[in-house]
Amino acid sequence: MIVAPGHNMVLPLMPEFISPQDGAEKQDCERNAVKRWLIAHSKRVRPLCPVYLGDALFSCQSLAEAVLATGADFLFVCKKDGHKTLYEFVDGAPLDEHTVTGRKPGKYSLTYRYRWIEGVPLRDAKDALAVNWLAVTITDSQGKTTYALGATSGSAMAVRF
Repeated sequence: MIVAPGHNMVLPLMPEFISPQDGAEKQDCERNAVKRWLIAHSKRVRPLCPVYLGDALFSCQSLAEAVLATGADFLFVCKKDGHKTLYEFVDGAPLDEHTVTGRKPGKYSLTYRYRWIEGVPLRDAKDALAVNWLAVTITDSQGKTTYALGATSGSAMAVRF
């Protein structure tokens, strides 16, 4: 679906079903369905400058390259257990950081901590795609983490928010 900040409407898009493909030896999967969808529909949505979102299942080099080939960007969740090389790089590097604390009217305060780094390898290989890594952590007024997420960004030039 297409969503945009500041708009209260959602535009559904054509689905791409996971189903056995003619002549294929392997069972179909979500990643292959995404690649087929990009081939069939990415030109139509390209003028909207899309940022494709996906969970950790989609945070792999082949899908990242497929999205970038359409001229779009991506924001895919990446988890430590599935991206060991990326997190080894991130854990040993100095990160840019921005912290914001806000109070909800009549409620408690929350602290949002944003961290990011540009140009980290997505995988352990000579041809690894360089991606941006960013994370957000939300803590309550007692310092308890209420939300944490790490993701890769498909714009190799800069992290876009």
